[in-house]
Amino acid sequence: MRRLRRLTRERNRLREEGRFLDALPIARQITAASPSGDGFLKLGVILRELGSYHEALAAFRQALRFKDGSADLAREIQLHKAYAWLRLGRKVEMRKSIERALLLRANTGSNTNLRIMLGSDHFHENDFRRALAEFALAEETAATPFARGNAIGNQAASLLRAGEWEKGLARLDVADRIHRAHRHVGYLAVNRMRRAAVYFDFGQRTRSLTLLERAARTGRDLASAKIEAEALLGAAYVRIEMGHLDGVRENLDRALHLAQSLEEPMILVRAHACRAVARGEEGDYDGASEDLRRTRNLLRGEEYPIGTLFLSRARGRVAALLGDWAEMRAAAITGERTASALMDVPRAVEFREMLALAEANLGRTGATRAATAGARRLKSILPRPARAMERIMHDALRLARTGLRILIVGDCRSEMMELARRIHGASRRAKGPYVAVPCDTLANPWIEICGHVRGAFTGACTEKQGFLRDARGGTLVLERIDAMPAEEQQSLGRILDGKARPVGGGPEEAMDVRFIAICTDDAQLPPAILRRFAHATLRLPTLSERVMEIPRLVRAYLGGRRITLDALAALARREWRGGYAELRATVERLRCHVRGTIGIRHVQRHLSDPISCLPAHPDTVCRHP
Repeated sequence: MRRLRRLTRERNRLREEGRFLDALPIARQITAASPSGDGFLKLGVILRELGSYHEALAAFRQALRFKDGSADLAREIQLHKAYAWLRLGRKVEMRKSIERALLLRANTGSNTNLRIMLGSDHFHENDFRRALAEFALAEETAATPFARGNAIGNQAASLLRAGEWEKGLARLDVADRIHRAHRHVGYLAVNRMRRAAVYFDFGQRTRSLTLLERAARTGRDLASAKIEAEALLGAAYVRIEMGHLDGVRENLDRALHLAQSLEEPMILVRAHACRAVARGEEGDYDGASEDLRRTRNLLRGEEYPIGTLFLSRARGRVAALLGDWAEMRAAAITGERTASALMDVPRAVEFREMLALAEANLGRTGATRAATAGARRLKSILPRPARAMERIMHDALRLARTGLRILIVGDCRSEMMELARRIHGASRRAKGPYVAVPCDTLANPWIEICGHVRGAFTGACTEKQGFLRDARGGTLVLERIDAMPAEEQQSLGRILDGKARPVGGGPEEAMDVRFIAICTDDAQLPPAILRRFAHATLRLPTLSERVMEIPRLVRAYLGGRRITLDALAALARREWRGGYAELRATVERLRCHVRGTIGIRHVQRHLSDPISCLPAHPDTVCRHP
């Protein structure tokens, strides 16, 4: 019994570290020595992570034969079965397993694996908002660092696919810290691949390639066919785009071999499509045609938009090498339509440029100009590193470690509040209280902030300590101090010095409080206040300086309504003098007045209408998602 417990601990440790090949023989020993539902479940999970999906499903079926397990265990088995079916591309069987797991729910509480599986289903259906919500619930219910890191990594993937690069990369950083602290090597490799995809879209291809090659080495060391195949495939794709064909064929052949052993069609489709391009570049047109044929066969009857993108790119590239411009044009149209449906801006730009080249060689001057103009429109919303926000976050974290008062200036209240909370979380006062005071809504700011004694004024039947005392040992955030009356602003000086006396008497006390003030226009503040923030002011860039934020905000404001990429680009290229409030008002008007998909003509008509272009009231601050 003692030996069995030791083997169980060793298996669990190796599994969490991602060393599945080392964990496999131990898991087999455990199931042979003491067969149980939990033992076969763990064996199936390890086999699945190694890419042996059919063996994993057999182990899960064995686990379900043990009737002594709880409903919770049976639910776990069904969820892990669902994930194996997902990796095999068998969505009907996957959903049946999820339905069985839902029926076995022993209580109304959320279950981490259930949420991750539901989130994965939404993710593969390109419903990234719902996926993110499920993964967030998975993080809340995670009982181990392993599960929490996995949930956060999946949140990052959803944010990145939804175009929220800043938040996605920040979540990846959190997941990496967890995995690194607990030596979850395999999941660190998966996060490297996610990060590499972002760097590729940012144009940082060498950096992307380095991460993918590191991930491939990790997969090889761990004998994880899935990680190695995905990383090799990504590295080969980047090398082709960089024009470095040395070693590409070997990488693709290795990735294909691994994908065939995994029987994973999603990897096979991409591998054959990439190899078709590599063969075409080498002049092996027969081989390229064979790979294209295999890609089409694998996609036949399947709903796999990413595979359609890879096939369209390969068709267009090979057709260009052969001078078949009509075929290239057809491939570009299919690819651009698929990329637009996925809201994938970089790929949509690529296919429009491909279409422009095909139209030019077909002698269609008007169509060439239209395709070129369309590509140029979309380039305005291509992903780019948010240098301004990176600098501000760096400054904010540096200031957080000091005791200085901080002033945050910007035109989006929710974003400034989020930054204030992050400063508090990174400071030495993180364990203390965080108190936010909406100064623009206070009837009597001094009373509300400093408190009062009993009998201080008519109606003061009891003593009130005020926000300042509530925040002792922590952080007090003063929202919209520029919206306060001028005489009230003047009185803030003593408060910001941490000294206050309750209304109605009592001695002046020194408060151990860190102040963060928030305003939309610091020109409205008196010099006495500005002097106190002279060396600690964070000025957030305006919406016009952050064009990349606009597509994400528009999609959030639309609440699920469809909009074309060209319409998004038209909104992004406008100068929003009214800031977030004006953008939101325009989008809401579009949502109310347009039926169906919102296109570029709808946007142009509404932007040219002076009613829709009225500047927002200067006191209006938008609480955007």
